[in-house]
Amino acid sequence: MTQIPTWGVSQPGDAEASDEWSPTLEFEVILESSSTANAELDVYGRCARVKIDDKDAFPSNVVDVRKLSKSLSWEHLRQALENAPLLILMSEYLKLNFRNDTVRRGTIKMLMALQCHHLYGILRLFLSVLLVDKVFKGGEEFPSEPPQSLSDFLHSRPGMLVCVMCGMLVPFAFLHYLDYVSMTWRVGGASRAQLLSALVRRLLHYDVSSRIDIKQGAEIMAMSKDVEDIVQNGYMGVLEIISHLQNLATVLAYQVISRLILQEPISPWSIAPLAVHPILLALFAVCRRSATIHVQQAENVERASLVSQMQSVTLNNTIIRNLGGVAKAIDQFERGIASFNASCINTMQVMKNNMYFANWMGLVMLAAYTLVGGLEVVDGKMRMGIFLADITLFTQINITWSMICSRGVEINSILPGLERVVILMNLPTDLPDRRKLLRHLVSASRGMRSIMETNSPEKRLHLDDLPLFLKGPLIEFSVKSQQGEFFIRKVALQLSGELYIHQGEFIALVGLHGHGKSSILKMFGGELLPGEGNLPGFFVPPHLRVLHVGTEPGLFHGTLYDNLIFGVAEGAHRDDADRERVLASDSTWNVLIFEILALLDVPDKLCWDQVLSHTQQAKLGLARALVANPDVLLLHKPAMPYDDRTSHMVLEVIKSHVKNHGVGYAKKPLMRSPRTCIFTSSKRYGLQLADRIYLIGPTGLIQEVQAEDVTEGMLA
Repeated sequence: MTQIPTWGVSQPGDAEASDEWSPTLEFEVILESSSTANAELDVYGRCARVKIDDKDAFPSNVVDVRKLSKSLSWEHLRQALENAPLLILMSEYLKLNFRNDTVRRGTIKMLMALQCHHLYGILRLFLSVLLVDKVFKGGEEFPSEPPQSLSDFLHSRPGMLVCVMCGMLVPFAFLHYLDYVSMTWRVGGASRAQLLSALVRRLLHYDVSSRIDIKQGAEIMAMSKDVEDIVQNGYMGVLEIISHLQNLATVLAYQVISRLILQEPISPWSIAPLAVHPILLALFAVCRRSATIHVQQAENVERASLVSQMQSVTLNNTIIRNLGGVAKAIDQFERGIASFNASCINTMQVMKNNMYFANWMGLVMLAAYTLVGGLEVVDGKMRMGIFLADITLFTQINITWSMICSRGVEINSILPGLERVVILMNLPTDLPDRRKLLRHLVSASRGMRSIMETNSPEKRLHLDDLPLFLKGPLIEFSVKSQQGEFFIRKVALQLSGELYIHQGEFIALVGLHGHGKSSILKMFGGELLPGEGNLPGFFVPPHLRVLHVGTEPGLFHGTLYDNLIFGVAEGAHRDDADRERVLASDSTWNVLIFEILALLDVPDKLCWDQVLSHTQQAKLGLARALVANPDVLLLHKPAMPYDDRTSHMVLEVIKSHVKNHGVGYAKKPLMRSPRTCIFTSSKRYGLQLADRIYLIGPTGLIQEVQAEDVTEGMLA
């Protein structure tokens, strides 16, 4: 067996004691072919995907927004965050980020590199004082005769100028190298990757209520803007503030050391900006915080609304054109742009005033020191070089505090985006329910095999003999409003009877709308998880690969071949996704998808839902499912988009997939495991191809019927 990565995996005891959130960890366990005897490992059966779900809140349990909320709905989480200390959430995110090994190492190296920049700035100040007070104003200490040795040259004016030049150039070359190398330290990249990966993992594991509850455009805003702001203006912004504070500490050290070296008294005016600036800035930040957050939240609301409109126009452009709503859509979008621009102007005005406060404060102090220090120079109480260096330092201190203030404003501006990311990270997932279901299926599988082996020791129950069944399920789910005060839709359907399916069967489900056909397929396919009460009467062999295909094919931007093999495992391309397998399939298959086969070699990456007709898209969706070659194939009305002749061909191809244990393989069918298919139908035509037909009646009764007994009144 290949070695399993252990990074990030907590022991059960550690997980219970830890309040630190970590992204959902996934890794793969793969059985090597060399470790087997008398067996051939299947590409899909020899690997298992392991997921570890962290139950802690994001970014930590210090502020668990889930406990502050009435429910885990979007609106209630947002209301809870209004009363939550967002600055503490921000600090917890910073600590979470720093625990990342790559980020931590890169952060330490980056701070050291920035400190080198500050020391270089102090070196430049020492060199400027040396130039003014020693080289240019010095007189009798320099010999008039030409230097006779290297030591004499270094103590001459030309020699000291050369030393000053080298002191400027050599350290600067080293700083250039450090800045170039720092691009490989991956501080921002690793931080961004951690958040984006965690968001995608959460998004793909949300439960039904979370998927419905997410506000339109929230995921796009979070992944395209909020994460970038949190990383660049949040974590990197804090690093920049720390760097500026290091610079101020270095300036203070310079003020003290330079006076001691040059035997000059320390003037209170020279260190006043270091003490006065932070006090005034802190008072200003407290006074302006409420107004700043208000305009930022208003801008974020307008930005999210604009993103939602963009998403709606992009996804529904065909409907908009067909219904003649182009002018209406444009007017709505332009009104959204105007509203967003107005909120941006308000935010920029507030931010500009905030940043100018630090500039005004620094300029007033600089003007005051220019007057006081200039008088001391005129009276001969201060050296010209020190005065000029102090003026430079005052300017640098002013710029530094302005940048700290600017960065503080930017950090404050990410709080609404952080709020959105916190909500998305803390919405409930279906991983706990899937774990319960998987444990039930594994336990039931072991129990069934042990009972069979006990009753018939001479005949062992093979994995291919395990059935699929569903007995009297209660199908219930609900869609609540985002306020959580009432139900938009609530379904509670109690079925009776049982659905018992052997592997290798071709099963049809019929019945009227709302009687549970689609819900049964979704339950078998894992899209709709069975509740706690349904587990004893629900079983799908856990080793089987189940593929659930809806009525919409769901094409994505890429090549047609990429769309066709999307459901195939990486290591199975040579078998399942091989072009020869597709092209060499039986004649019915080729006749059915000949339009698609002609486009397989097109290298263009297109939006195929705009290129292919609705019927071609349906055929591509079916072809993709058959190429994936699942053990259990669940199809919603696969014959619906076609006429009777084509419908019969489609069902024949699916029947061939079941009968031959996959379509287009050269090996004998008995060398492969069985293939099972369950499909719903709204047509009587082709039902005779099914091995068995189950009718879900208006009372919820599941019963087996014959094809000739199915009437039009039973179909929908």
